[in-house]
Amino acid sequence: MGERLDINTLMRILDDNPLKAIEYMNSFVPEYLYKYSPLLGEHYIDYEEENNKKLETLENNQIWVSNYKVLNDPFEFKMFVLDKERLEKYGWNKDFVENIVENTFESIRERILVTSFTNKVNNNMPLWAHYANNHSGYCVKYRVLSPKIIFPVFYEPVRVKIAKIPASIISEMLNLYEQKLNKPAKEYDMFNILLYLSFLCKHEIWSYENEFRILYPWYIPTKKGLNISLDEAGLVVDSIYIGFKCNEEYEERLINIGKDLNCKVYKMIFDDYSIAYELSMKRIR
Repeated sequence: MGERLDINTLMRILDDNPLKAIEYMNSFVPEYLYKYSPLLGEHYIDYEEENNKKLETLENNQIWVSNYKVLNDPFEFKMFVLDKERLEKYGWNKDFVENIVENTFESIRERILVTSFTNKVNNNMPLWAHYANNHSGYCVKYRVLSPKIIFPVFYEPVRVKIAKIPASIISEMLNLYEQKLNKPAKEYDMFNILLYLSFLCKHEIWSYENEFRILYPWYIPTKKGLNISLDEAGLVVDSIYIGFKCNEEYEERLINIGKDLNCKVYKMIFDDYSIAYELSMKRIR
């Protein structure tokens, strides 16, 4: 797709047809995505067990999706800020709304699991350093078979104050409870999808990651996360890239996993004689 994701376009589509907004976001997902994973060293507690879990997940054609609370950004899933002044202006009890909104939003957040990707590998030094344990881990290249639960992250300078959204949601909930309506209004659906898509927003300082993420609905809250099949994720493993500092034992394990998955395996290489600020790669399977 040649155009860039545009928030104003997204809002217009969302207002016209909420489900089309999901399709609009899906349309920006590229054919291939990359996910970095660490392999921990002996100075970490239970490092062998943790590394084995990661490699078994890859070997079993699965991928780990996490509760948002275990991610490294305290602002994850918190794009919206309650505008108490506007609520008071509309005649709402701000403390009542705050309590309802936090409980409702948190209930939704707890039921959406997430995992992250980017769209490049060889010249992505920050991600190799931050997410692959300083080049000691690996990166998996996935081919996207279906982008239905995969979305691009968008980056904004500030969080968004809201008053109409929570007020409308609470009004709809009360009307349904009092049986004044048989089903929620279209606006209610729009607000719920807007909340869902808000889980894709991060501060612009993170934009160097060029992140894409799976948002996976899970109706039983889990504190950490769970493995899902690549079929559910709409992905298939295309290649494995081994960090240039990865130790020999794990390198051999990753090569064997590549054989089992019938995928390409590369070793990242630091070229002392190259003037480019990027790593080279050598195919080893």
